Amino acid sequence: ETDQSTPLTPLTPAAPVETKEPVSIAVILPFMLNEETPSKSAMRYTEFYKGFLIAVDSLRSNGAPIHVTAYDTEGSVLKVREALTDTAFRKHNAIIAPDNASQLAILAEYGKNNNVKVFNTFLVRDKSYLTNPSVMHGNLPSVLMYRKATNALMERLSYSTPVFVSFKGENGDKAEFVSALKQSLTDKGNTFMNIEVDGRLESADLRALPTDGNYTFIPTSSRQADLNRIMPGIIEWRDEAVTPMVRLFGYPEWTTFRGETLDNMHNLNTTVYSRFYTHEDAPRTHDIDAKYKKWYGNRMENAVPRQGLLGFDTGMFVIPYLLHEASSYDGVQNGYFFTTAGDGAGSYNDALYFINFRPGNIIEKSRI
Repeated sequence: ETDQSTPLTPLTPAAPVETKEPVSIAVILPFMLNEETPSKSAMRYTEFYKGFLIAVDSLRSNGAPIHVTAYDTEGSVLKVREALTDTAFRKHNAIIAPDNASQLAILAEYGKNNNVKVFNTFLVRDKSYLTNPSVMHGNLPSVLMYRKATNALMERLSYSTPVFVSFKGENGDKAEFVSALKQSLTDKGNTFMNIEVDGRLESADLRALPTDGNYTFIPTSSRQADLNRIMPGIIEWRDEAVTPMVRLFGYPEWTTFRGETLDNMHNLNTTVYSRFYTHEDAPRTHDIDAKYKKWYGNRMENAVPRQGLLGFDTGMFVIPYLLHEASSYDGVQNGYFFTTAGDGAGSYNDALYFINFRPGNIIEKSRI
C-alpha cells in the first residue's frame, strides 16, 4: 500500500493501468457507539455506512483491493483529532467526512496537507471547497442550484406562459427562486402573469386567462398545505375550459408528497427540480433494497433521502473515482458529476434533476 494518494483532478481521470493500487477509505461519522441507545441520527449514519459496504461488495471484481475503515466521532472534535494521530490513518486515499463544520474543517486541512480527498456529503452549506483543492462538495450549492433550475425552466417556458400563484397576506418560502425566475423572464422579454388568491384558488380566479393558451403554474410556496389549496382549482378550471394546456412546476420538497397530493401532481403533469430522487419501483432500487434486507435483516428507513441509498451511491462513485476510472455516476438515488470550482479550489457536484410526474402515474427523471 502507498502512504499517500496521487493528486487527482476532477473530471479528468487518468487512464486505467493494468496493476491497480489498493484503495483505502476512511468513513468518519457519528455512529455514537458510546450511547446505550443510539439516536435516530446515529442510526441513519449507520445505515449510510451499511449502504456504502454494499457498494464495496458490488465493486470487488474491479481488480484492486478496497479497504474501508470506520471511525466513530462520537460527536467530538477530540475523537477526530485522535483518529488523525493514528499512523494507520496515513494509508487512506479519501475521507468520507461527518456533518459537523468544525470536524470537517479539521479533516479538510488534513486532506490539503496530505493530498487526500475529503468527500463532504452532509454539510450542504459548507464552502470550504471554494478554497481547498482536496474538498469534494457532494451537493450542488443552493445558489448554483437555483440558477441551473431557472435556466433549464426558461427553455421549457419558450412556448408557455408562466403563472405565479401566491396567497394574499402570506409570504411564500420560495421568494428567492421566484424572484430569480421573474428577473430572467423580464431580461428575455418574456411575459408572465401573477395571481394572488385569498384562502384557496378557485376556478373563477382563472377565468380571465384565455382558454386557448398554454400555461405553467408556479406557486411561490413549496408547502404541501399551500399546494393543496391550489391544485383543485387549476384542475377544475382546466376541465371546464377544455382547451388550455396546463402544467405545474415546483420544488424539491414535493418529491416527498403522497396520497391525494401526489395524484393531483400527476394529473397536472408536474415537474420539480431536485438534487436527488429515488424511483421506488425501479429495478435498481429493488435490487439494492433486497440486498440490504438480506445482509442486515431489516429494511432502510423510509426517509428522504434514504441514507442507505446515499451510502451506496457514494461508494459506487468514490471507489471508481479513486481508481482513475470514472468522473461521474448516475446513481439509484444520488448522482455525482463533479466539476472544479476554480483555480486552487476543490470541486462540487453539479448533479440536478427534473422529476416529471406525468398523468397515468408515470415518473420520469432527467438530468439537467
